[in-house]
Amino acid sequence: MSTRGSGGDEGGRDDFLATVRDLVARSNAGEPDAVDRLRRAFDDRPEVRAQLGDLSRLCERTWVGLIRGGGGLCEQAVRLQLAELKAGLLGENPTPLERMLVDHAAVSYLADCDAQLRAASPPSSPQVDAARLKRAESTQRRLLNSLKTLAVLRALVPRGLLPRTGVRLFDPETRAG
Repeated sequence: MSTRGSGGDEGGRDDFLATVRDLVARSNAGEPDAVDRLRRAFDDRPEVRAQLGDLSRLCERTWVGLIRGGGGLCEQAVRLQLAELKAGLLGENPTPLERMLVDHAAVSYLADCDAQLRAASPPSSPQVDAARLKRAESTQRRLLNSLKTLAVLRALVPRGLLPRTGVRLFDPETRAG
């Protein structure tokens, strides 16, 4: 069973997803080779594996849904604003560690926004209000710690000393003149 679609078209993607669903069902039913076939299917389409396995993206979607109540124009606006925030924090040519820290900072930012919104909601009982404030303080500390870690990393790791592409000491195409 081929798992390769025809390029990047929707039909190939739909065929691939149907294949994956079938293999997941077979795996859940106990078919012995289904897991290996599923792994090979994902090896054929690493972009889909990367998208489905992106846990920070799943966390972001979950927090945005909690904050905005699911769907609609406001949720899309929050997603776009978060994408702009992440792009600004990432900067040019981020390392994998920087990407991970920015993803963590973005999720921490969403958790903090949710906690701040809940803390600002009308008073309930003294215990609930205290718990809301404690959570807001906790999420703020996590956000600030993730941003501090990113800033410390950038301060410690030199930038601009190496070119983005590898250093080439000899270029056979260039002739001495």
